[in-house]
Amino acid sequence: MQGILKKADPSFWVKDEHVSHCEGCNSLFDSVNRRHHCRFCGHVFCTNCSVYKLVNPAFDLNGDRGCNLCHQFLNTDLKYLQNPQNFVRYTMMGKQNVTISLSFDYMSLVVQVLSSSAGESDSLLANRMRGGDNLNLGQYQRLTDGQQTEVFRKTPGSSGGGGGGGLFALCGFGGGEDLSINSDKCFSLIFSGNQTVDLEATSGDRKREWISKWSIFEKRMKSDSWKYYIGLVGSKLDQERERDEMQKQKKKQESREKAQNMRDKYNLRKN
Repeated sequence: MQGILKKADPSFWVKDEHVSHCEGCNSLFDSVNRRHHCRFCGHVFCTNCSVYKLVNPAFDLNGDRGCNLCHQFLNTDLKYLQNPQNFVRYTMMGKQNVTISLSFDYMSLVVQVLSSSAGESDSLLANRMRGGDNLNLGQYQRLTDGQQTEVFRKTPGSSGGGGGGGLFALCGFGGGEDLSINSDKCFSLIFSGNQTVDLEATSGDRKREWISKWSIFEKRMKSDSWKYYIGLVGSKLDQERERDEMQKQKKKQESREKAQNMRDKYNLRKN
């Protein structure tokens, strides 16, 4: 994909004249301690704080100079989020065993339902939901800790917002508990249109680990550099789809021509 990414001076790079100290170690820049831009975040660092070679084909990074934080983000945080993690998802119909992961193009949250759980309805709607969801991160709004959403408050079998069972009982809450209390294992991802992904981790530590990685990713999503690189990924995908479509059309044309040749040969023999 040559020519898509202009690495010489991307628009999101911090201007040299705006930075007098390294953004990693705060050392003063001078004729010896020179400025270097991280090719992923665009911030300015000294040599010691930008020693990594960033590699990510999706972002057209092929050994480009990078800072410590971006190296950590690309090689640890993103890979962790793209690796499916097991949770229990709560819905108005009950519980589902699911995996949560970041899509390969970084643009969606993939919720894959593994199986029905005790407490999940066997209704037709529940069966349809077992395929999972692919949620557009462009519609993502925020993360809330604990049991703060409508799904956690209203479930089949509950008596008006958490009384006597329902999800609060399943998460370890008894009837009459204060609904603002945060479970150590529960949290929700909020999307536009009142859509929520309400989850319970296997432990409080597991929840905090996932949230810590997600929080880093959430901050990145809001940056100009992320939008820049996601635009690059989108351009690559568009080109790949266009190439695939051209190949399909070529194969169809070849099939039509082959069929026409066979008909022509049959007609010649017949005549």
